[in-house]
Amino acid sequence: MKSILSFLLLFITLNVFSQKEANFWYFGENAGLDFTNSPPTAIRGSFSTDEGSATISNSEGELQFYTDGQIIYNKSGTVMANGLGLLGNSSSSQSAIIVPKPLDENIYYVFTVTDGNNNDGVNYSTIDISLNGGLGTVISKNISLPDAINSKEKITAVKGAECNTFWVVTSDSSNFYSYLVDKDGVNVTSVTSSHSLVTNLRGYLKFSPDGKTLVSASQGGGDTFLYSFDSSTGLISEEKRMNVQGLDAYGVGFSRSSEKLYISTGVHSQGGNFPSDARIFQYNISNTAIAIINASRKEIYRTSTGYRGALQLASDGKIYYARSRQGFLGVINFPEKDALEINFVEEGVSLGANISTEGLPPFIQSFFLDIGIKDDDTAETLNFEDLETCIGDNKTVTPETVIGDSVTYKWTFDNGTTKIEIPSLAPEHKLELKNLQTTDSGTYNLVIKLEDECSNTIEYNATFNLKVNTLPKIVTVPVYNQCDFDSISTDGITTFNLESKEAELADNGADVTVTFFEPGDTTYSTPITNKIGYRNPATAPFNHTLLVKITNDITGCFTTGTINLEITATSLANYDDMYESELDENQDTPNARNSIGSGNSFFDFDAKIDKIIAKNSSFNKTEFQFSFYLNKLDAEKEINEIETPYDSNKYTDNTTVFVRISKGNTCAGVGQFNLYVNKRPIPKGNLTPIILCVNNPIDTPQLIATDLNATTNNSIDTYTWYLNGSLLVGETSAILKAKKEGEYKVEASRKYENDTSTLLDNSFTTGYNTFTVLESNIALIDSFSFIDDQDNPIDNTFTVTISGKGDYEYSLNDNSLASFKKGTENLSYTFTDVPPGLNKIYIRDRNECGIINTQEVSFVFFQRHISPNGDGVFDKWKILGVENSFYREVKLQIFDRYGKILKSVDQKINDGWDGTFNGKILPTNDYWYNAILIDITGGIRKKTGHFSLLRK
Repeated sequence: MKSILSFLLLFITLNVFSQKEANFWYFGENAGLDFTNSPPTAIRGSFSTDEGSATISNSEGELQFYTDGQIIYNKSGTVMANGLGLLGNSSSSQSAIIVPKPLDENIYYVFTVTDGNNNDGVNYSTIDISLNGGLGTVISKNISLPDAINSKEKITAVKGAECNTFWVVTSDSSNFYSYLVDKDGVNVTSVTSSHSLVTNLRGYLKFSPDGKTLVSASQGGGDTFLYSFDSSTGLISEEKRMNVQGLDAYGVGFSRSSEKLYISTGVHSQGGNFPSDARIFQYNISNTAIAIINASRKEIYRTSTGYRGALQLASDGKIYYARSRQGFLGVINFPEKDALEINFVEEGVSLGANISTEGLPPFIQSFFLDIGIKDDDTAETLNFEDLETCIGDNKTVTPETVIGDSVTYKWTFDNGTTKIEIPSLAPEHKLELKNLQTTDSGTYNLVIKLEDECSNTIEYNATFNLKVNTLPKIVTVPVYNQCDFDSISTDGITTFNLESKEAELADNGADVTVTFFEPGDTTYSTPITNKIGYRNPATAPFNHTLLVKITNDITGCFTTGTINLEITATSLANYDDMYESELDENQDTPNARNSIGSGNSFFDFDAKIDKIIAKNSSFNKTEFQFSFYLNKLDAEKEINEIETPYDSNKYTDNTTVFVRISKGNTCAGVGQFNLYVNKRPIPKGNLTPIILCVNNPIDTPQLIATDLNATTNNSIDTYTWYLNGSLLVGETSAILKAKKEGEYKVEASRKYENDTSTLLDNSFTTGYNTFTVLESNIALIDSFSFIDDQDNPIDNTFTVTISGKGDYEYSLNDNSLASFKKGTENLSYTFTDVPPGLNKIYIRDRNECGIINTQEVSFVFFQRHISPNGDGVFDKWKILGVENSFYREVKLQIFDRYGKILKSVDQKINDGWDGTFNGKILPTNDYWYNAILIDITGGIRKKTGHFSLLRK
């Protein structure tokens, strides 16, 4: 808490002003905010500025005028009389600041400062707000402050230590210039203080609200400094370099307590720059050592799509952040708190249809001085905070003591519809709130009025919001009874799962935490940690009482109560085991050919309940509850219960299950049984078809069969066969003789001896497999045909047509497997390029049912010319393809063009004609032939034609 003396000094300098002078802001592209309301509402201004602006209201919060540093606009939004041509610049970080003349409510001074590209320096103009019907007139303009002729971009103001004084401070690259404003006006002679050379003056200059600290930001790559300020002399000293990670600092802002400093960084948005990295850092400056200050730096915000932006404290205690080219401002809601709790909101307040740029209006920082009101329980400051408490709590809020004449305190309460005055306790004027209820939620405001040593009337407002939260509900539950079925079931000590009662105790409330305490822990300081495995103490066998605390996780409000524990000695009963066939992994697989055992199965525990009740008539489903668990410890703790639907959990063979039977909150019994998974018998089958070679044509009835062996190699299994979905009556052995093609399905069934359920209801565990049988046979030749003696012997063809059920391939004159070829048609094939001579076609069934062949056919070719030159090619004229036993006789007669017989030849004896007559070589010419061919069957083939004799 600040000392009484420090507050006395602050109030000595407060003059007649308060926070309301900063009620109206104008900035950006016609943007504005009205802080008369909370939260502030968007309003529209008359100017558009890239950066700088300034506004002022009177002590009642009524707007007086505003400016961009070049034009002054009156409260109606029009240009003030003589309000054009000020020497500020809207591209200056801080183009202007407005300072009232002490002890004269009508006179204001507008100090303007140029941007970095001009040399107009710092000037001031005087406004008389009483003129022009209260709209004001500029009565003097652009009076130069000669010492500050080189100052650019920066200006700030704070109250002086002397009564009714202000200091206005600006800077050039090497000096600060402090100008005193008092009842006599502006003293144009500055108090000069040197500082480190700053090459880039862009960036904000600002005092802390308590007037002790000055910060100067620079776009010069991290040249940002802290200074101490003497409000009595105007001197600036103790330069300290801030660590902003070498980034371009621009905006600065202090919290109301002057203990937290915020610095923003980023590039400018003017000139078409693209968005880039922009950040905000928080520093704790309550310790003046610069190493400690820099070590406290925390980044509270970063964006990769932002620009530089100003930071400005407002009368609501929040710091606002200019978001250039956006229709909103960012807001630091709780700037006094540590970085993790400041609650920065990027889109914190809407500007309506208007746009923010880089700047926000600066004010005399003393407007934002803080008088603390504190929560006596926590000693935390409540100014502009939200205080949450619980129904039934008591709260005492104490304001910091101030000294002055005629000091009055007034507390009021506003619940949103009604505002009332509430008494406080003198002499400290504490606000005491007893047995709080939800109706006590609302806004509490303290107004302090006094007269300071300068004979100024001071009014200060301190506000906090109170929210009284409801208490979580607690339900009185019946006695929690637990069966004692551990290793010593008669000692009255067992395990309780306290978590299982949490929802019931809290009436299923959301966002609550339920904790349990031993009965002697009335301060609720040592909660029971093992809630799911709690064991009642040996000092309290058979019954025990615990304390219960239910806490709302959001508000921290809590309610207390008790829960009674009771133990019943119980022996562990053995119930009949359950059996199920293992699941078939192919059950949902379309067109599956066989069963695949999963090794696990579903079990219907509802059916088990029926069987337990059938054997113990004292149980029923109406009054008793049955819970199933996979181990004894889970049953004791009542955790990991097997829940419905039961077909969502699979269990493996020989799994032990425990059943807990309760009647209300009373344990009625515990038992156990085993789950057994019967393995499916999987008969043999085949993945590839089995070929049944039948005769061609097919016999009726079919006598040929193939064996389908489906044995499981287990003698107790029985078999059922199906063909194409139809039952094969009487076929019950493991081997089936299949006499026709189709899909054969075989089911193997097994009865397990230990499965009493299958013995009673004659059920079996089954599995299936599949065989596919395809009929095939050797080909039957229906016909064949050939064409020979073409213009070229390679044009000869041989076509065969067959019938049959096989998959056939064909070969010419060779029955080795490598020579067979598959045709485009299964039942016919045409060979081309058939050579002269004897030829035979072989037909093979690819299903291995046999090979058949055609008879031999002789292909002949009557030569089209003769060239007897001794080269071995067509040296003689003859019929090709008769050099075999197919033809008995081959008679030839050769004629010249006049019909003269030149040669008679039996080609079976003589090898053709050599082109001579009586030893004489005949010339090139056409010659004719007559041929008679007689085959071994007596068939005769006759042909006449001509050929050419060629001599070269």
